[in-house]
Order: sequence, then C-alpha cells, then structure tokens
Amino acid sequence: MLNQSALKLFAQNSQQTNSKHEDTYRGTKKFVTSVQASQLSSLYYYINRLRLLTDLISSIGANKRESERASKRESKQARKQHAGKCASATQHQLANQTTN
Repeated sequence: MLNQSALKLFAQNSQQTNSKHEDTYRGTKKFVTSVQASQLSSLYYYINRLRLLTDLISSIGANKRESERASKRESKQARKQHAGKCASATQHQLANQTTN
C-alpha cells in the first residue's frame, strides 16, 4: 500500500513537472516566434530599403548616361552647324575672289 501511494504521489509530481515544462516551452516558443516575426519584419523593411536604394542608384546612372548622350548629340549638331557655316563662308570667299 505504501508503494502504491508513493507511486501515485510520484506520478502526480511528475505530471505537474511535465506540465510546467510544457508551459515554459510554449512560452519560450511564443517568445521565440514573436522575436522571429519581429526580426523578419525588420529584415523585410531593410530589404525594401535596399531595393529602393538600388533603384535610385540605377535611375541616377540612367539619367547620367542619358544626359551624356544628349550632350554628345548637341555637340555633334553644333559641329555640323559650324562646319556648314565654314563651308558656306569659304564658298562666299571663293565667289568673291573669282569676281574680283
């Protein structure tokens, strides 16, 4: 009889201990899950920031390349106009020399 009551007491104590451990584990799991969710949220925030930053950098590079192309077009156009003016001036000079 003594052994059975001791076994019952032991079983009750071990059940209480197990439930305490399970509660602790559940609490820890909830805490870890909430920390992981918080970290994921921060990670997504920084990933989006990096994505925006890379988009900004690439658009700055694209704008710079486009402005360089526009500058080259303008300078090429200016050279053509200048060459045209020089050619017409030379023709006028030649025409004046032949008439004189």
